[in-house]
Amino acid sequence: MNGGASFATSTAPVASQQPLLTIVYEEIKGLEDYWSYAAQDAGFAGSGAINYATGHLTFAVPTLTTTDALFGYTPTLYYNTSLAGEVCLR
Repeated sequence: MNGGASFATSTAPVASQQPLLTIVYEEIKGLEDYWSYAAQDAGFAGSGAINYATGHLTFAVPTLTTTDALFGYTPTLYYNTSLAGEVCLR
């Protein structure tokens, strides 16, 4: 076929030519780079972000920071209103 598209039916002899529908569940809790947020810095207390799509607040509180040049690390505590009232040990 010259510059066109080809289509097959579900009865195509080769499985790779048959149509495929993929449905993926996306968890919308937490912070992701592809969501939009209203963010506010609270200084040493941390920072908060409200997701425009869900209205959920995620608050991040950085704890101790290592200054090692090889493996710098800052553990951060997160509070998310979408998980309020749940016991979540992940």
